[in-house]
Amino acid sequence: MKKLISIIIILNLLVSCAFQNKSFKNTKWIYDFGECQDILEFKDENQYTFYSCETNEKVFGNYTIENDLIILEQKKGKFDEEFNENSRHRTSHLKFKLRLKSEELIYEERLEKDENSNWIKSDFDFDNSYHYKRLD
Repeated sequence: MKKLISIIIILNLLVSCAFQNKSFKNTKWIYDFGECQDILEFKDENQYTFYSCETNEKVFGNYTIENDLIILEQKKGKFDEEFNENSRHRTSHLKFKLRLKSEELIYEERLEKDENSNWIKSDFDFDNSYHYKRLD
């Protein structure tokens, strides 16, 4: 029994390490609405852009890989400078957790800051069919 538990622990560590070593650098992922596409593009080892076809806006941020999750930290939008600092039209500072499953990126949760600037899980629910597929 101890041998089996040891094997399971080693396999979990190997899978986790393999995911962390997976590079998303210079990859592009899409969600196809039919009439338009949302595009998630990883620029280098920690920068990403997201284009929303619904709003026709591009958002910029950083990403990290933690265990088997990709954490996107949304920083600013393309049009933010057109609005004053407190405008509701500026891009919100949010985090998103995505999981890679069967070569698709799937949203797990959205985080936002509370009044004390701590990250908390949002009540936002993602559509179960909203999966990004990698463009080759």
